[in-house]
Amino acid sequence: LGAPSAPTCPGACSTSVAEGLTPEHSQVSGDKDIPAINQGLISETPESSFLVEGDIIRPSPFRLLSVTSNKWPKNIGGIVEVPFLLSSKYDEPSRQAILEAFAEFERSTCIRFVAYQGQRDFISILPMSGCFSGVGRSGGMQVVSLAPTCFQKGRGIVLHELMHVLGFWHEHARADRDRYIRVNWNEILPGF
Repeated sequence: LGAPSAPTCPGACSTSVAEGLTPEHSQVSGDKDIPAINQGLISETPESSFLVEGDIIRPSPFRLLSVTSNKWPKNIGGIVEVPFLLSSKYDEPSRQAILEAFAEFERSTCIRFVAYQGQRDFISILPMSGCFSGVGRSGGMQVVSLAPTCFQKGRGIVLHELMHVLGFWHEHARADRDRYIRVNWNEILPGF
């Protein structure tokens, strides 16, 4: 894992999702469970919560002033490397689910999750409370929380949180969402 299998990235590593890579198409999807898992982390008023949309770390207002791109950079061969630290507190099945998620990205994209070796920007995957991450590269150490409950239904939630790390928001938050989904506004809780 982590080593590029080819010098270039077939398909030029676009920002679209590779077919079959979304958590909905993974072995078992756990997306429906993220709100239940994170319920204790979300305050009654969404505006005051550190999470937005249930599992995304609220971006810092100072991030808007940063000149750093939130995209993980491509190397000369077109490969996007995301350095990671993986907590030693994970049991073997959880560790395996994370490594399998990395491998799934490698099979379908030009993304390579590589072991941290002092890079300035990296993700630190920890078994904190809940399942959450930031969207895109935030600079420096970037926390990805994958609590033990995030693994109860396979690697779907792991893939979901790693998609956020790569820069993807939830489908309902896309600017072009109305072309693809119908929002049932009467089902949305006030404040969300």
